[in-house]
Amino acid sequence: MHRRIAVLVGVVLVTAALLPLPLDRARPMDDESVFVKGLGPDEDESILYIWTRDGDGAESDFLAVVDADPESETYGEIIATEPTGSAGNEAHHFGYTVDTDRIFAGGMFSNRLFIYDVATDPRDPELIRTVDLDPTGYSGPHTLYAVPGGVMIAMLGATDGGGPGGLVVLDDDGNLIEAQPQAGHPGVPEYMYDVGVKPEMDRMITSAWAHPQHVKMKGGSPPGETGNEIVVWSWEDREILQVVELDLAPLEVRWLHGPDGLGGFINCAY
Repeated sequence: MHRRIAVLVGVVLVTAALLPLPLDRARPMDDESVFVKGLGPDEDESILYIWTRDGDGAESDFLAVVDADPESETYGEIIATEPTGSAGNEAHHFGYTVDTDRIFAGGMFSNRLFIYDVATDPRDPELIRTVDLDPTGYSGPHTLYAVPGGVMIAMLGATDGGGPGGLVVLDDDGNLIEAQPQAGHPGVPEYMYDVGVKPEMDRMITSAWAHPQHVKMKGGSPPGETGNEIVVWSWEDREILQVVELDLAPLEVRWLHGPDGLGGFINCAY
């Protein structure tokens, strides 16, 4: 049985992720990473999705489909592309809805969200909606994380390019459900980057990078404009329980998997 595989493509970093299992074989919430894992021993990847840009950035950004089935006549070839209709979005991360029927692809610089139908024809996705995220009060969509009833998005900052950052939750159609906390809040978190959930512990951790205006700077964000805190939340109540200072730019949050995995890892860029 062949399953699909997804690849997230940034300007520099390329990261692979397996497509979640369908609803009738849904993975437990403890296996919560946005990079969904776990093919069975009789399953192989057959499709590779790539969220990327045109080579010189002049043409539209797009979602590409690569045939990853070694038994296929078109193995290794790009078999479809679905453009966004715009360039310069900064195609960065994408994530699935819980049912894996749709891909939410974030434009980190344009503050747009592109929703693709990958269920009707997995080999030929269709762009079904482009969402302007400015009305959320936040900008810089980074991590897109499937949660029950929608997708949680870690937003780097405010719509003016400054801070603070925060989280927004959209339904599977891209409609705003809530912001956590509300945009323009005066306290923690000041910075935002990634999010990781451990529901059986009632814990969520968010990490920090920089505000959108500094992320766009040539050479990267200056140390004085880069966060160094991770925030521990109650997953159920969305209340902040703890703030921990680390080195600069604590980035990806990775919980250990399974009910006995009570810890995890966070990498710091500086």
